[in-house]
Amino acid sequence: MRIRPYSFWPIILGFPLAILAGVLGHYAILWAVMYGDLLSAWPQLRIPFLERDIEGAIGLFARVGGGVGGVLIVVAFLTLFLTRGWVLWMYRKGCIAVYVLFLLYVLLMNRITGALMEANVLVNGNCFNPVSLFFLRWHLLWPVGLAALGMGLLHVMASRRRVISLYTGIHDERPAPGDIIVENILSNGSDPRYRKSWVSSVWLHVLVLLVIPWLLSQRGCVDPYKVPKGSGKPQTLSSVVPVTKMIKKQKDKRKKKKKFVVNAKSAISFHIPDLDESDVARQVDDESMVTYVADPKRTYSTVATGVRPGAGGGRTGVGGGTRADGPTAWKITRSD
Repeated sequence: MRIRPYSFWPIILGFPLAILAGVLGHYAILWAVMYGDLLSAWPQLRIPFLERDIEGAIGLFARVGGGVGGVLIVVAFLTLFLTRGWVLWMYRKGCIAVYVLFLLYVLLMNRITGALMEANVLVNGNCFNPVSLFFLRWHLLWPVGLAALGMGLLHVMASRRRVISLYTGIHDERPAPGDIIVENILSNGSDPRYRKSWVSSVWLHVLVLLVIPWLLSQRGCVDPYKVPKGSGKPQTLSSVVPVTKMIKKQKDKRKKKKKFVVNAKSAISFHIPDLDESDVARQVDDESMVTYVADPKRTYSTVATGVRPGAGGGRTGVGGGTRADGPTAWKITRSD
């Protein structure tokens, strides 16, 4: 048996893989129980799930996850206690199996949550909308995504030159694929400015779209305001608070200004007309002029006034202010 030098790499690679295998085996057994508890809590989900065969998809995923977990526990045991090239090869294939399992989990969660929105099912009195569906999927996917990301980190570590030399016994000075990836990440690649720009953009979007909404959804240090409970007794007149009537001020409507449309191709006259040339003054005089016509044959109507005209030759005039030898003045009035 090969005696290897003391190294922490088998522990770094083997223990996380063993923990992941235990988690997969645990949930492979509990998938059916969790599905039954879900239907017991919300019976309205039973019909939409039966129509889309959600139970069969969950059962298939549980069997696949249990099988992958069994393989990973064996690979983890071999990684801890054997330093062979084929053990390292199996370790890398186990990492790829975890990636495939994560993809299947994403598809399963997308199918389950999509069924909730398509069937328009009421859960806790509310229907799912695109926003609530997004946060539900994020809640279901981020722990598994974090585990898959950690598995990718272990995969890169298993591809470094130190680990390859430890398990194969072949010493080579050339950089391995894992070394190239680590160096590329640490040095920001061949174009550091471009790498830093898009990485900063990604982190900014994660902060705005995920981190800040999650922080705002927390309770914080402020207690929610609660409305005081009523006693059921009506208020007396002395305890009634007067209410001030709010009058909304209306804005003054401005008159629209007339806009004159001028033909740009017409001739321009530089003659400024005088006021005397205008016909406005003449029109005002004609309209204000009143023509009176004296008609000697016209008599007062007894119907309108109730008085007949006199014969003349009296001693005094109206009110005693005229004389017989004085001039006669005719007051002509117009009545229409």
